[in-house]
Amino acid sequence: MSKALTFILLFLTSIGGLYGQEGNYPVSHFSTTGELAEIYPHQMIQDRHGMIFIACNQGVIRFDGSQWEKIQTPTSVFSLSYYGGRIYTAGPTGFGLLERGTQKTWKYTPLHDADQGAGITEMKIENGRLVGLGEHGLSVLNLKNHHYQKISLPGNGMPHRLISFKNDLYVTSNSGSPWRLVNDSTVETATDNMLAGLEFLSKAPAGDVYIGGSGTGEIIIYNQRFKKINWHLDDPADLEYLRESEVTDAAWVSDSLVALSSLKGGVIFIQPFKGTINKIVNASSGLPDNEVFEILADDNRSVWVAHDKGISRISPYLPYRTFEQYPGLEGNILSIKRHRGQMYVGTTEGLFHLKRIERVKKVRVRKTGAEQETNSGFWKKIWPFRKKQTAPKFKHELQSVNYVFSKVDGPASKVFNLTNYDHQLLAAGLDGLFLINGSGTRQLTGIPVRYAHYSPWRDLIYITAYDGGVYSLPPRAGSKPQPVFLPGNEPISYLFEDNRGNMYFCGVNTLFKVPRKSVNEAVEISHIANPFYEETYGFVRSDTVFFLHKASGDTSRSMIASFKGSKVEFSHQNIHDVIPGENGVIWVHNNENWQPMGPGAGPTIPDLSVFKNATYISVDNERMGKWIITGEKSLFFLENESLLRWEPPHSVFLYQVRSGGEWLDPSEELVMEQESGNVNFIFSQAEFTNMVDLQYQYYVEGLNENWSEWSEKYRDIDFSYIPAGSYTLHFRSRNSLGQVETLPPVYFKVLAPYWKQPWFYLVEFAFIGLMLLISVRMKAMGYKYQLMSRLLALLTLIIIIELIQILAESKLETETSPVVDFVIQVIIAIIVLPVEEILRKYIFKEKNVKVSEFFALREAQRRKRRKLALKTVADSETADK
Repeated sequence: MSKALTFILLFLTSIGGLYGQEGNYPVSHFSTTGELAEIYPHQMIQDRHGMIFIACNQGVIRFDGSQWEKIQTPTSVFSLSYYGGRIYTAGPTGFGLLERGTQKTWKYTPLHDADQGAGITEMKIENGRLVGLGEHGLSVLNLKNHHYQKISLPGNGMPHRLISFKNDLYVTSNSGSPWRLVNDSTVETATDNMLAGLEFLSKAPAGDVYIGGSGTGEIIIYNQRFKKINWHLDDPADLEYLRESEVTDAAWVSDSLVALSSLKGGVIFIQPFKGTINKIVNASSGLPDNEVFEILADDNRSVWVAHDKGISRISPYLPYRTFEQYPGLEGNILSIKRHRGQMYVGTTEGLFHLKRIERVKKVRVRKTGAEQETNSGFWKKIWPFRKKQTAPKFKHELQSVNYVFSKVDGPASKVFNLTNYDHQLLAAGLDGLFLINGSGTRQLTGIPVRYAHYSPWRDLIYITAYDGGVYSLPPRAGSKPQPVFLPGNEPISYLFEDNRGNMYFCGVNTLFKVPRKSVNEAVEISHIANPFYEETYGFVRSDTVFFLHKASGDTSRSMIASFKGSKVEFSHQNIHDVIPGENGVIWVHNNENWQPMGPGAGPTIPDLSVFKNATYISVDNERMGKWIITGEKSLFFLENESLLRWEPPHSVFLYQVRSGGEWLDPSEELVMEQESGNVNFIFSQAEFTNMVDLQYQYYVEGLNENWSEWSEKYRDIDFSYIPAGSYTLHFRSRNSLGQVETLPPVYFKVLAPYWKQPWFYLVEFAFIGLMLLISVRMKAMGYKYQLMSRLLALLTLIIIIELIQILAESKLETETSPVVDFVIQVIIAIIVLPVEEILRKYIFKEKNVKVSEFFALREAQRRKRRKLALKTVADSETADK
């Protein structure tokens, strides 16, 4: 890297907007693992579902934000295109097509005979044809007639890039004029050299406006007539940075924002029509590597970046900004507060404030013609009517703005708490308590402090010492802290004040109060059940004082409130986390959102996963937002109304269905065999922000009518057993912002095994009748066929009993334990026993019979029962007489 580029990198890594502390764009990094740990990405595309496909040395990789999927191809893939709902590939042997298969998730189909000489490194789709660029020329495949053609390029120039312009396709070379593709088999030398020397050309999403880059590093904008639009960067250093970075490609993020990829400078975001660099994202501002292999602008106005460390996504339009990448900040972030237009950050290494550095240039103001003449001295005496001329004027033009963190004198170790006092700032930490104002820093005490609170009722600052003690301190120079008397010897973790001037101290198990009329004497007012020794906090709402701590272990009541000395229940239970804010505000996370409690509490923060593990929240009324600290060194700013502009993630869709070991096409009618075993419905949803937790819910009409609980695990629904029948799967998703999306119903049919089909029952009945007929006929043939007749009769009896059991079980089939199934089989056997007795009595009858006797036997039994009933009635009448 040259010295000039090194200097510019150091100067511009913290570049912001001209109108405020903009912060850096959020960057998400995605790393592959396992067999995909070392992929070399060549190109990226996005399909209609939002899924990212990456052409690489191992084939094609599909990514949905959480899962990587490898699509096997015969060779490496160098280029991808998405056209007409299909994904086309290009590589060493030519063109291919990726399709969803029935036996596996994806299949690769070559579109022509393997061409070992194709060597396609770049592909574009133009006018219904695939055009690939290789070392020896062009490969063209017409998608309508599937005609494949190779075209040699005239002249001696080496082909360089494919460029689309006004529905035509051009091939640039390393020297000379470009070539234009006329048809599937002809190229001609372009008469106009307007494309000569271009490394890339990218069209704006709206309108015929192009941005291109030359081999000299110049960025050029063209209008629809391909005339250059005159533009310039406000700062000459910006132009030098572009040239030194070696820009390789451009992607339009929106109509007014363009991302430029480079070999040395990361990704440079420019506003071309304003002539400004909007943001630089490189190794100093969140990007793992400055060398960018490939760039893609997705349909959520974010930029995908392929580099040596994997894949990253830069999101200029996400509703928050990051600040920890600004230079000068040391240590892990513990607290933050904006005070009188300045942002102060407490870390493990002291106190820092974000300093704005403006680069200005003195420019002479141009004079009008009327101001060119003089009207003073000698000429005023002899010619008083001459026009007046003023002295030369100069003005200062703002060239650029950047931000750096500067350390505040005084605190040199951990700063836990920042709070306001009389238009000044109190900083509490291990080095004591400091008063920060415009003139400098003054130490009030050297006692290690965890939390400080100024009481306007007493004009005193109360502090909780690191050892758990409490002190009061007048906010004046030379004052000494006075200990506060507490009953017992319990450490204090937090203190606050109600709207009547009463001070409250939160211990581990005990709550203390210093009445307004008192100064340094506290009384015990309540005892807290806190078996896991969680830190206790408190706040005031109206005339009620609440004390709370987060839930741990088996604690069911995680919040305890005290009002006038008595315990009362509070509506919020099962608190996930509690963190102290500032000026008496406590933030509570209840697995749905961060909710402020206390005086001046503002709006809640929805449950965004990036903020779920927040450790500190500070309200910024000047910028109408909130500063949020997460992890060890993550600092975010979230505007209050920014989530109203939130774009929901891509829609969830049914990705694949598996019945047993067979893959089914979700786009076709789903019919599966019951005997195949498990049935899996796998849904997919592209969500790359890592901000909103996605959850899913389903029910199967015909199987159950109640929705399942919400869970992220229901992207994969597994049924181990489904009875035969027709069903409808209902599925919906929701995110942390409460946005719910319902999918169209999924209809599917489960076919019973063949032995439960009606046609099989008819065949079995016919076979039973045939066996019964043969048995009866063999009985009539004499004694020597008696054994065979008995065997056939026994077989017939077994088949009949088995058929009856199958019919009964098909109506009572369940998916329960083996014990329940055994009990059901016993009940069926008891029910079938009388039928079996009648059949056995007839089939093993020792005389020659006819088939008609089987039906006569049933009628004889009926007459016998009727005769017995009449006799019983007659005997009863005789007894009565």
